[in-house]
Amino acid sequence: MGRWANKQAQLGFGLLELVVALLIGSLVVMLAVTMYGTGIKQLGNAHNSATWIDTDLHGVQALSAQLRMAGHGMHDAMPSAVVMHPQQVAQLRHQAGVISDKLLSKQAVGASGRGVAMASDQLVIWYVAPMDMWDCEGNAVLGARRARLQDGTMATVAGQVVIERYFVNSEDDGSLSLRCDSARFVTDDIQRDSTRDRRGIGSALMNAIIDAQVGKSGVSSANTVQGFGGNGEILIANIDGFWVRFLINHDDNIRQLSIRDYQALPAYPQVAGFELAILAKAPIATQSAMQTAMQSFKLFGETVRITDNQPRRLYQTTILLPNATADGLPVSPLALGQAQ
Repeated sequence: MGRWANKQAQLGFGLLELVVALLIGSLVVMLAVTMYGTGIKQLGNAHNSATWIDTDLHGVQALSAQLRMAGHGMHDAMPSAVVMHPQQVAQLRHQAGVISDKLLSKQAVGASGRGVAMASDQLVIWYVAPMDMWDCEGNAVLGARRARLQDGTMATVAGQVVIERYFVNSEDDGSLSLRCDSARFVTDDIQRDSTRDRRGIGSALMNAIIDAQVGKSGVSSANTVQGFGGNGEILIANIDGFWVRFLINHDDNIRQLSIRDYQALPAYPQVAGFELAILAKAPIATQSAMQTAMQSFKLFGETVRITDNQPRRLYQTTILLPNATADGLPVSPLALGQAQ
């Protein structure tokens, strides 16, 4: 009987053993939670890094390549690279009658993110397509080609003139994105484009695209703009703003001007390039309070401080325009207003 009682007394944990077991269990749980939290944060950082790479490669670099086309073939336009004065588009026909002043290059007319005091800019460029290509919306644009004019003659016509508007738009989910709205027009009345003159790889696809386009208003009628004024396509999603400065030649130096300062000049010199700033926002909040407090950016002399824990990255790039004749004669706003 005594041996059985001694056996019963030895079953189960003692108080000290129970405390040690609970402590070890708590440490294991804390370690698991810490590892899980670290993994989630690392996953968020990896996703944010992938977003930065995508923004850089497929956003900023693609935007820069597109903007380098500004002014190509626009030798009779002043300034040749940007569209900023109503008289520049006064002779163009549009579905709204005339192209609204709201669709031209303007400073501080777009939305910007919370805590960013500087409103976003709007940049409008134009150029003559040097070859068959795609505009910023992914639409086919035709270069120089032979076409049958309305009088029945065959002639070589210039490439379509492309207008591209870069602006910040507020999306349905409340985020901001950089979008491009494109349009195009021809300078000759065309009866039929020369789809059958094209040969080689891809000619069948291009012929089909041309056939689909020539019947639409604006593609075959001179100076009639097809499209423009819509929401366009997203170039860079989830941003806090888009800002532009014009680069001009001044006393053998490059001078940087805001759109508003450029418009205030007594004469418009050629725009030789652009200075762009895009403040991109990461999709996942991963910053600590200390990191957030230290996060600030310099935007053309203005300091922008961020108040939430979502990481930002400022992309600044300089784009020189090989197609703009930077030494061209300046034109005054008065002369533009008097042009017929």
